[in-house]
Amino acid sequence: MNQARERKSPHPHPYAIRPSDLADRLGVTRRYLYILLKHPDASRRLPAPFKIGRATFWRAEDVQDWLSRQAQRVA
Repeated sequence: MNQARERKSPHPHPYAIRPSDLADRLGVTRRYLYILLKHPDASRRLPAPFKIGRATFWRAEDVQDWLSRQAQRVA
């Protein structure tokens, strides 16, 4: 019996965010995430991701800290 299974992104750890999930959260494309990694202004640069095998992830805590700093810049 072949049932179509919904493909879900398995998280290796609840504190890790996949690029597609981070892009959705920020409302940008995955490509733009990598542009933010190399932003010339260090205060606007996205924190570095880490890899597990070939998969890339961001630490949720690093992303939350970065978002807080970005919100303070705008305020």
